[in-house]
Amino acid sequence: MEFIDFHTHNLTGEVYPSAIASYSLPKIGRCPKGQCYSVGLHPWDTARLDAYRVVDQALAHYLENEHCVALGEVGIDRLRGASMAVQEELLSVQLKIGESLHKPVIVHCVRAWSELLSVFRKQRFTYNKAIHGYRGSLPVLERLLEEGWYISVGFYTPPELIEHIPLEQLLLESDDTQLPIDTLYEQTAERLNISDNELKTMVKGNIQRFIRQEE
Repeated sequence: MEFIDFHTHNLTGEVYPSAIASYSLPKIGRCPKGQCYSVGLHPWDTARLDAYRVVDQALAHYLENEHCVALGEVGIDRLRGASMAVQEELLSVQLKIGESLHKPVIVHCVRAWSELLSVFRKQRFTYNKAIHGYRGSLPVLERLLEEGWYISVGFYTPPELIEHIPLEQLLLESDDTQLPIDTLYEQTAERLNISDNELKTMVKGNIQRFIRQEE
């Protein structure tokens, strides 16, 4: 299957054939049959009383589904969710499960880059990694790129950052907007001074390489 939307929140009940739909574990039941998806406990759900239980009892099951292409979105959010310590521990647990099932990971991070990267270093996660909806600083972006992260940009990504992302590490997403992904491709292609079709071809290849762990 060819994907052009790396990360979207599909709550319509309809299958989005060219998108990877992201579900937090408590909402995975909304995923329509046949939809390709990623799954994990979203940082915003880490304050749930059953957070550890659902990760322990359900995550591996949904990661093993033939339609699941990645772990995520998981990560750390300083502004929302459980304490930083709890979020770091839950991220570590989920990375261990994802590693054991050979899944790449899609990451959410807000104002916690040092903590996030520390967890990944300690966990020694070996599969592909992507930051979704990047809105951080240029120095952080450069560090992520040096460490081999894919960078997924959306409608809220500062346009001036996009030109610093190598094409082979660039992904595009609609995230939680209702805006058409083609509009984002048009805007991004214009920013990069390439054609829409050239950008789509490049991103499709990047997504497939991210999923299949190809270098």
